[in-house]
Amino acid sequence: MNIRILSALSAFAVLVATPARSQVTSEPHRPPTCAHGSLYDDEADACLTVVDIRAERPRLESGARRPPNLAKMRMAHHGTRTPGFIRPKMPVPAGGIGAGTIFKIGALPASSDTYMQTFMGIYLGGLGNQSNWIFTTSTNRTEKGTETLAAYLGATADLDVFDWSCSTADPCPLAQHPTSPDYVVTIPLANLNDGCHFTDVQDGGGHWRTSVRYRNETTVSGNWNENWVYLKNYCDNTWEGIYAHGYSGAQADCSLGQSCGWWGPIIETFGDTPAVVPELTFVNARLYTDGVLYWLTDEYTDWVPPLAPWATFDLIPNHTWGVGGRLP
Repeated sequence: MNIRILSALSAFAVLVATPARSQVTSEPHRPPTCAHGSLYDDEADACLTVVDIRAERPRLESGARRPPNLAKMRMAHHGTRTPGFIRPKMPVPAGGIGAGTIFKIGALPASSDTYMQTFMGIYLGGLGNQSNWIFTTSTNRTEKGTETLAAYLGATADLDVFDWSCSTADPCPLAQHPTSPDYVVTIPLANLNDGCHFTDVQDGGGHWRTSVRYRNETTVSGNWNENWVYLKNYCDNTWEGIYAHGYSGAQADCSLGQSCGWWGPIIETFGDTPAVVPELTFVNARLYTDGVLYWLTDEYTDWVPPLAPWATFDLIPNHTWGVGGRLP
């Protein structure tokens, strides 16, 4: 059984049943410094113990099938030679991303420790009869961080981690192609259906949506970087580390250009928006960068609406939203 919680928790100060900008407490703030072995969770407004479960990867990935390489799919679809796809002009033309939140140029530069925390809606049985992959994904605003995403094709429904830091100098042992950006984790969502990793959250329209809560983090210490991905365990009230990778070198400031880390939570459809797809959601997306935790409001982000026949079912600009072909 999933744990049912309101996204309008006191720590969030968001009343998502009636989406209105005036209801959002959007002031950035500095979260408390947590003791070693714990990380801050803005949902609980507390430091939670970290549990490293990377050794459980073989069990969690049982039955998994890696999706096609995300960078190569983007290159083919968008006709570029750049592994990361180029930020679209506003308004977004036909094709491109299906819908979602993208960062304004110049907003929220990530030059030190950075993480994205959010609730991502998921469907254990997939999205229905679709002809192309659909991804619900987000960066953490860094050039070589990870994307934590759900990948769907028919009945396939996975939680994946795509790592942009894999290189010849710092290969990713878990990747199919360790020396270039690639998937490093693929967990069938059914393997996480243990009553601890999913929770029911209200979207911006008051609909209850089964969701996973994740923290997509990049830490920086001099010339050394580490990517970490954590899932929240609601049974133990902990952050579970499912992936880590260390690498050297400076990272580009993605806020200055349009070729890296410009997308927050988005739905990526590769030009296909089948009406059968149920509402896809992100709730309470926040970015921590340079010591400050920010709501992804319209001060820092732009909203990309979906293409017909999809609709925007609810939107609290631009951190909480739901889009798709139908309401379940």
